[in-house]
Amino acid sequence: MDKITEIMGQCGKLISYSKGRYRWDNPQNIIIYNANICTLTEKIWYGDVDLTIDLPKIKRLSKYLQKKILVLREMDARFENEDSPLLENAEYTTDGNHDWWKDPDKVVNDNGIWVLSNFTKQDTVSYDEASEVKYEKNEYPLKIELPNPIDLAFSVNSDNTDDTPILKFYEFLTQKLICKVDELEINSFIIEHSDYNRLKKLEYEYLRDSYENLHPYEMNTSFFWHWLNYGPTSAQSTEWVKKGFVYVKQNFKR
Repeated sequence: MDKITEIMGQCGKLISYSKGRYRWDNPQNIIIYNANICTLTEKIWYGDVDLTIDLPKIKRLSKYLQKKILVLREMDARFENEDSPLLENAEYTTDGNHDWWKDPDKVVNDNGIWVLSNFTKQDTVSYDEASEVKYEKNEYPLKIELPNPIDLAFSVNSDNTDDTPILKFYEFLTQKLICKVDELEINSFIIEHSDYNRLKKLEYEYLRDSYENLHPYEMNTSFFWHWLNYGPTSAQSTEWVKKGFVYVKQNFKR
């Protein structure tokens, strides 16, 4: 059990205190909350699993145990199924070298990283064309080629001089996408994770400097809730998620 814990972490591991926020931040990831990890004969671990990130660990565990590893959802190996997991319902199975998926049409190997297949479809428009597009809902993302979007956002002429970096960024996007601010929700678009971290850092520094008399604990607590409400969605860098781009979850027609 010590080796299993070393590889997978403690049983009951949480990948985020906010499951909804984590899914928003990683919309292309294959996430199973309260997952169960089993061999063909027993359940050996449970906790949150992000298969997009954790597959190397699971394959390492399979090779260490020299057994097939199956990843099940919570109800398939808990409560009445605790002692007899429903192995036939496994979302993912590996022998350490090969991958088997319950629904292979729902996932795709994107340059060596497994992600949800419905987030690999996209159309692309250039920076110059982006100002000509029209707003219309659709489930697939549109990649808008906006070079250095964060820097461009700070060049926007805002009527409100109190706009924070994230609000300037939203205003910039609404101008380019010809839509209203209330139509552009935090899960309406995706930016690459390093861009997300940069924007988060800029927002924190702006607010910290604006409220310099606030105790650090109060500042950190206030910023946590502020970012939870206003922070954009991010995605790990893959074949189609690149730094310096904005990926809109709605389709835009000219």
